[in-house]
Amino acid sequence: RGILLKHKILLLLAVVAGMSLFSEEADIVEENKTMKSIPELQKLERKAYHKELKKIMINSRRNGSLFKDAIGRYYTNGRYKFQLDSDYNDPKFSHVEYRFEDGTYETYTYPLALTEQKRYRLIYRAVDKLGNKEDEHIYDIIVDKTPPTISYSLEGLFHENDGRTYYKPGVKLLLSAHDSNSGIYTILTSIKDRTRRSGEQKFTHLGYLPYTENQKEFTKHGQESVLVRAMDKVYNLSRKKELLFFIDARGPKFVTARVSPETREIDGKAYCKKNSIVYLSAEDDDSGVYGMQYRLSDNEAWKDYRGKITLREQREVNLQYRASDNLGNMSTTKTMQCLMDITPPDSTIKSMEKP
Repeated sequence: RGILLKHKILLLLAVVAGMSLFSEEADIVEENKTMKSIPELQKLERKAYHKELKKIMINSRRNGSLFKDAIGRYYTNGRYKFQLDSDYNDPKFSHVEYRFEDGTYETYTYPLALTEQKRYRLIYRAVDKLGNKEDEHIYDIIVDKTPPTISYSLEGLFHENDGRTYYKPGVKLLLSAHDSNSGIYTILTSIKDRTRRSGEQKFTHLGYLPYTENQKEFTKHGQESVLVRAMDKVYNLSRKKELLFFIDARGPKFVTARVSPETREIDGKAYCKKNSIVYLSAEDDDSGVYGMQYRLSDNEAWKDYRGKITLREQREVNLQYRASDNLGNMSTTKTMQCLMDITPPDSTIKSMEKP
């Protein structure tokens, strides 16, 4: 009985520690126990992180992976093989037998490969040559072969135009992932490098890194492309998901003013008539034109353009105008200047008397 108790203790310790009784490869359990935390991953340089990730993935595919959660459940990716035999040198030791749930006991001979995705209840015990059986050991094992699912949202001002959604600079990308089995280990993002180098035909991505706070905000004008993947705690990696969105950081590009009747140039100066009408127009290729504003002097408040501007009596016209798009981006301010001549010319009649 003392021998069996000793064997039982060794068996239990070996399972918990991931040694020969429960693990074909001792370093796999240890690797899961020493999984780097998300802050630790975020501190790694890109090259070092890719090396770490590659090592994890190769080992996971070759030997499987095993993760134990806080309440004692084990998770595996379906490649892990459970080894229950013992090298304990006890002349009375006979064998280890096991069963699943309500099944009958079988003598253990080969490592157990649990490949079907489901929950297993593994029950096993050691038997000596006298038929003495130790108390049953019961372990819950969940085979998790399903990668996490990813969801995202963009937080910020936006406007839809011609079937495309445009976001104001400063929009935040909020990512989350869900895994109903072993849980989320990390979310990975690769942001498109929008600095095109000499000889490159297209933009490239910078490479995957763990999702961090400083990847949330986007401010540069143009289309953003973010590749997203998620990994669970037995290293199931989701497929690549590309997020495309457009940042509109520029105001309307084409803002013009047309005067009717047209100004005339005399002696190098532009002249306009009293009660001339000024028409403003603007174009924006992105979120679209929201409105235009104008003022007739630096001291005036800006007024909303309502379709036309009538030039009243004033010596010098200094019309300033601008346009805004649907995200509040303002164009550069332009100026139309002309001199208004409101004084008619004088004329005299020459004397008709004969000399």
